Amino acid sequence: MLLGMSASSTKHATDLTDFVEQDLKARLLSGTNLPEKLTLAGISEHYGVSMTPIRIAVGNLIQAGILEKLDNGQLGIGVKPGRSAKPKAVLPPPSAGDWDRRLLKEVMMASLGSEGVYLREEAMAKKYGVGRAVIRQSLGRLASPGLLEHVPRCGWRVSPIDHEKVRSFLQVREAMELTALDLAWPSLEPTVLRYLLDRNREIESRHSRIDSQLHEYWIEKSGNIYIQAFFKQHTARYHAMLFNHAAPEIEVAVEMAGQHCAILEALLARKQKLTKSLLSEHIWTQARVLGDFLSRRTSSNLNG
Repeated sequence: MLLGMSASSTKHATDLTDFVEQDLKARLLSGTNLPEKLTLAGISEHYGVSMTPIRIAVGNLIQAGILEKLDNGQLGIGVKPGRSAKPKAVLPPPSAGDWDRRLLKEVMMASLGSEGVYLREEAMAKKYGVGRAVIRQSLGRLASPGLLEHVPRCGWRVSPIDHEKVRSFLQVREAMELTALDLAWPSLEPTVLRYLLDRNREIESRHSRIDSQLHEYWIEKSGNIYIQAFFKQHTARYHAMLFNHAAPEIEVAVEMAGQHCAILEALLARKQKLTKSLLSEHIWTQARVLGDFLSRRTSSNLNG
């Protein structure tokens, strides 16, 4: 099954076109840092995007008199540098990390189907208005066993998420995080723990979004680079994104915050065994929440 284009593709292409137009305008007016070749292909190579947003941006700049089309078909500068007002500042194009986060969400949504989905580089590049190399590099970084793999001549296959995969991930996460807590135990600071406790009490009372700073705190304080690397991997980020997608309800955020408070209170009381027990229970709450979500998804797919 192929993943089709979404309605958001137009917005992404428009954002990229706007950036190229404004950034190129700034360079032309200042006469600095211009593309090596002032041609459509040269500008496309300079910005690392496909020709479509380049053609639109160049067309707008020609219409504005900033660029001009020469008799030989090449482009020329239509204004003298420094003669016009400084253009407004624009945001840079997405970085590699930005693309990874954006495409990780694509992978997550594709994984919610009942069968494997193939993400095609060409279709994704067209959707986002970038070159295929950007898409290929990002998907390559996101590739992970049981989640995303490259199949020659077919594309990138996204495997559907199921109860067993959730359970397998949480087994590894529990082992990693409990070890991190043991390693961090001697260096956990009461002032930080009290801040985190106050933060989660506020979330619990005001029904705010889930806050995971306490997990990040003892993972960092563990000092174990391999545990830290595990939680920075895209697979771990995928499951965090999946959980937030599956449980947007305020009731879940309140439940999580309440469990956070209990863990932090046990930490402040220096009850290590109780803290680890509460942390394990908290981690496996995700299995229940995700399990309910996946069951509803399966039922919906069967009825649909």
